[in-house]
Amino acid sequence: MKKTIFLFAIIFSLFSCSKDDEATPVTYQEENPLIGYLTNGGINGAIIDVVDGTTSEVGNEFTPLVKGKIKAFVVSLPQSNANLRVTLWDATTKTVIRTEYVNVVTAATTTTKNIEPIELQKDKKYAITMNSDDWYYRDKSNGSLITYPITSGNIRFDSFGFTDTPGLIYPIYFSNDYYNGDLSFIFQQTE
Repeated sequence: MKKTIFLFAIIFSLFSCSKDDEATPVTYQEENPLIGYLTNGGINGAIIDVVDGTTSEVGNEFTPLVKGKIKAFVVSLPQSNANLRVTLWDATTKTVIRTEYVNVVTAATTTTKNIEPIELQKDKKYAITMNSDDWYYRDKSNGSLITYPITSGNIRFDSFGFTDTPGLIYPIYFSNDYYNGDLSFIFQQTE
């Protein structure tokens, strides 16, 4: 009798399993870390439009705190730019991972360019830069220095850097006095 009940239990469990019992895959929310970077970093001073300044490669070094992917580049400029170069870098080797050109049609509006997703590894240091002579200058309203790192969601911003050249050159100068942007990305955690 015990063998029959045991055999029946095994057969029942085999037939009762279905695809509905499998775990539902988790879909993580997309995030744009720029607002958290500015807010959490206290970068709340007056926003100054820089138009036709020195052409520079400007951006942030950052580290994902989880594995994920970049799905789009996001930018806002005080002047239109039909061919804004945006680059994602491996910050350790200072090599280009991907460069895209963004058509910023209208000044002072947010432009998002969807891209083929780029996988990012947890705790690996990257940089995102744009090459422009137009940007927004921001600092802290109390005049104090910006303290890095700054965490926004699943992204830790490690520094702000620039190179004053039109060439595709990794930033060589770093500052905690101000931030030049606005440049960001859409990130989505994958696991």
